[in-house]
Amino acid sequence: MDFGLRGRLNVALAIDSEAWPLAAYRLNHPGVQTIQRNLLLDDPGRVLSDAGLKHCDLLHASPPCQAFCQGSAIKLRYDSRKLCLQSPVWYAAQLKPSFVIIENVSALETLWQGPYFLDQLVKGLHGLGYQTDIWNFNAVNYGAFQSRKRAFVVGWRGNRKPLPPMPTHGN
Repeated sequence: MDFGLRGRLNVALAIDSEAWPLAAYRLNHPGVQTIQRNLLLDDPGRVLSDAGLKHCDLLHASPPCQAFCQGSAIKLRYDSRKLCLQSPVWYAAQLKPSFVIIENVSALETLWQGPYFLDQLVKGLHGLGYQTDIWNFNAVNYGAFQSRKRAFVVGWRGNRKPLPPMPTHGN
């Protein structure tokens, strides 16, 4: 998603629990600060303090989607990665951004336990004063070379409701 925002926003920080995604991110986004932390174990306030980040205008999160994918949702019923879906709420509470965007697989809305975790995410954002909407897109309609159906939970404060982007490719 951040490729679509390139030139429009200054990315201040990227966090992941694994080293290899951060290494790939650094190759594609030189100059962006990266931190390897476990979103379930590390206190968001401390992570942000260590990074020197106190505020941002947009918080974008892509929690692990493997536990919500159609091929693994049943066999990974008790996958702790599902809990990572709540971490954007914890970071939003610290950073108080104007906008929050959480991206995940569209199956999150329908697969076993997905609707529960999605509901908890939305309730958490509402508790912080955000209004929310859910946008569904297929990446192929925006120039990707493969069909990737994604759900975006979009949160905003005040009357500045964002509009979903119009497709740039396809019919």
